[in-house]
Amino acid sequence: MNTETKSRKKGPIFLILALVTFGLCVFVSSACLILTYIKLATPEPLIYSGTGDRFLEIDKEEGPAIAHITGNSTDDFFQVIQRFKYSPDPTWTSYSLVYTFNEHEGFHLLDFLDEQQTYGFEIAASSSWEIEILPLSAAPELKIPGSYEGNGSIVILLDGNPKSATIDAEAGYFSLWVGSNEEYYSLVDTNDKYTGTLDLYPDIYILEIRAGGPWKIQIYD
Repeated sequence: MNTETKSRKKGPIFLILALVTFGLCVFVSSACLILTYIKLATPEPLIYSGTGDRFLEIDKEEGPAIAHITGNSTDDFFQVIQRFKYSPDPTWTSYSLVYTFNEHEGFHLLDFLDEQQTYGFEIAASSSWEIEILPLSAAPELKIPGSYEGNGSIVILLDGNPKSATIDAEAGYFSLWVGSNEEYYSLVDTNDKYTGTLDLYPDIYILEIRAGGPWKIQIYD
C-alpha cells in the first residue's frame, strides 16, 4: 500500500517537470531562431584592401551603408571615387568620397537615396588602403539634445526630433549633409573655418559630416 501511494504522488511531479522542460526547450528554440534571424538580417562587413591604383568592384546588398576608408599613410595623393547607378538607369555616376594629400580615415554614407546602388570604387594611391563596407546601424547614435565632437568624416544617426544645430569647425574643408525619409541635402559646404547655427526639420534622422579637420556639433530639440 505504501509503495502504491508513493507512486501516485510522483505522477503529478513528473508531469510538471515534463511541462517545464518542454517550455524551456520551446523558449530556447525560439531564442535561437530570433538570434539567427538577427544575424541573417544584419549584413556582414565587406573588407577590401590593396596598394596603389585600382578599380575595385564590390557586391553589396541594396540599401544604405557606410564605407570606412583608411589609407595614404605616406601623405601622398589619395583619391577614392564612388561608382554607382540609379536603377533602372544603366548609366554610371561618379562621386569623389576622398581627395587628400594627407593620411585619411573616415566614414562615408553610401546609397542613402532610393534606387541608388554602389558597384565599385576607383582608387588612386601610392600606398596601402582599405575599404570596409558596414551596415548603417554601425553608425554612432546621438540622443537629442546632445553634442558630438570629431575629426574628419563620419555618419551619425539621430535619436529624437532636432530643431536646430550649432557647429564649430576648424579651418579646412567642412560639409554637412542631412537626411530624412523624404530627402537628402547639404546645409554647409565650405573650405574655411565655420561657426554657425542652423535650423533643422524634426524628421531629420541622419547626419553626414565630410571634414578635413576637427569639429563639434550641438543638436537641440
